Amino acid sequence: MCGIQYDRASAGSIRLKEESKLMATIPQIRDAMHRTPFRGFTVRISDGRHLVIRHPDSISLSSIPQGRDLVIHDDQGMHRIDLIQVVEVQEPDPGKLETAETRAEGNGA
Repeated sequence: MCGIQYDRASAGSIRLKEESKLMATIPQIRDAMHRTPFRGFTVRISDGRHLVIRHPDSISLSSIPQGRDLVIHDDQGMHRIDLIQVVEVQEPDPGKLETAETRAEGNGA
């Protein structure tokens, strides 16, 4: 799948329908990965899985411009995902998820 669907108009012409609303963009993923302070987030995949990123070291993205791989490490192991399969990056409200820094500090409790 190339990220673009073709739709035949009634007059026989072809128009393009963007799928950008159906998949997360590389900048959205990079922004979530490099947010300071880091806040955990969830990556939703087209097959219905939700992968929770709790620490910045558990996710990596291809650094070459043509790269399409996202690698996520969690309790289940390593997940290598083609970026076109990433549907959404879900970021919680700032106060609802601990940051890596507050966990390291013991959260003051």
